[in-house]
Amino acid sequence: MFKKQYCFSTALIFLCLIASVSSPILGRWGSLRSFEMELIVLTLWGIWGVHAVCIQFRRGRTLGKRWFQWAGFVAVVFASVIALWAASMLGSVLGKALRLHEIRAAMDSGLREDCLKLLQNWPVSGDRIYNYDSEFSKLPTSIKMLAPAYVSNEHLNDANIPPNIGLCKNGWGGFAIGIRVFQSDEAANKLKNGSRERVASGVFIWWHDT
Repeated sequence: MFKKQYCFSTALIFLCLIASVSSPILGRWGSLRSFEMELIVLTLWGIWGVHAVCIQFRRGRTLGKRWFQWAGFVAVVFASVIALWAASMLGSVLGKALRLHEIRAAMDSGLREDCLKLLQNWPVSGDRIYNYDSEFSKLPTSIKMLAPAYVSNEHLNDANIPPNIGLCKNGWGGFAIGIRVFQSDEAANKLKNGSRERVASGVFIWWHDT
């Protein structure tokens, strides 16, 4: 009976670890799937905690060494928290590496050059091309590789924004996270709104509060 309970407990922790690693990987572009995975982690960990407490009560009544058992239980809970944190950090590192790999692959296919050409030959009257628009299918492959929610040319409507092509990967009411391609690093420095991570000359991962 106890072996089955321990197997169930181990399986729950194992699933928690997998979900903890997966969450930041799925959320590397701000996806809601990351939040969903975090809820799964908390739910599984809560079930594990209740199950572990039940085992402790049962063992305490049987063996009469409750204080020693509970000290061990607290140590196991603490170790599980550390393990989940380490798994989350690992997932974060992997997620960032995967995100950078996706960008590098698009750049190898000519992302920067294609975006600069798009600046000169913007094909629509508005400042956005959504992924469901007919014009989206005509965009260069390097841009479509990153599967943006929309492609923007905000300089059309706001001259204070330096010319750039934005590839929004996730936005709630605006550009939350994505790629911005500028003509140069100096041009990018003129856009003060948001935080950035430089990938190459004129190419940045960009975050905005939306």
